[in-house]
Amino acid sequence: MAVERFLGGGWATVHGPTEPRGLLTWVLDRGFAGLLPAPGPRPMAWRRLREASGNLPVKVPAVRVSGLVDPTQLAEAGLCSRQSSEVEAALAAVVSTVELARDLGSEAVVLEPGVVRWADPGSVDLAETGWEDGGAAATARRDAGLNAALDVACRTLHLLTKSFPDMRFCLTPSRHVAGLGEAAAMAAIFEDLARRPLYYWHDTAALACRQARLGEAPGEFLEKFANRLVGMTLGDQEGDRVYLPPGTGGVDYALLSNYRQRSTKALPAVVELDLGVTAEELPGIHAFLNKFGL
Repeated sequence: MAVERFLGGGWATVHGPTEPRGLLTWVLDRGFAGLLPAPGPRPMAWRRLREASGNLPVKVPAVRVSGLVDPTQLAEAGLCSRQSSEVEAALAAVVSTVELARDLGSEAVVLEPGVVRWADPGSVDLAETGWEDGGAAATARRDAGLNAALDVACRTLHLLTKSFPDMRFCLTPSRHVAGLGEAAAMAAIFEDLARRPLYYWHDTAALACRQARLGEAPGEFLEKFANRLVGMTLGDQEGDRVYLPPGTGGVDYALLSNYRQRSTKALPAVVELDLGVTAEELPGIHAFLNKFGL
């Protein structure tokens, strides 16, 4: 089944026009079906997009709760917190994203299921180098609070899906070493909430980081959650750089293409890019992804 290719909103708002209709036209002219809005370095009045689109054939496949620049700034991190104030703040951020998605005519929200907290965590971004111990110490500290975090995450996600039955909540992998966006934790959440409208959103760059630092295979995520796969974020990884143009790093796009072909439904594929990537590289990105049907 063919995919529809979209562009990540954070990168687009930096490199494209600031005026909403001009931005949408710019995105369409560069071969994308639309945008995936998310917080980014340049403020954007996302709610103006729907009115500005007019008769343009532009789509919004989903909306992200947080941007992709800094995993320590996840608005949804507190979804699994033991502190009620942190849970409430995280829920408020997700609800705000749901409202934006509705305003833009989208039925999906992309989010991580939360982060296990501990004092003085130090480096937590798996995109960074310096994980010579394979992240063993950090993952051990995360695992110490994992069961309690999973219990809270399941309760808050159940509340969200019950409160907004028309919305698809899409869990995505985490670059944060203590994030619940890892294979075992996500499997536990999906099992506990098997009857809820909870889905999986693949992220090639985040999973490349998890593979490089922690030895977790991206194929495990695809194998475990293929029946819940509803979208994917495409970006490459090399060293400490993430969301490079697809084909310039170590991501196995042939593997992803194989799982895409198993799907019986069209999937949105969102190209997310580091802000240093220029618009002149977009034609090459299209050409590379075309080879894999992505």
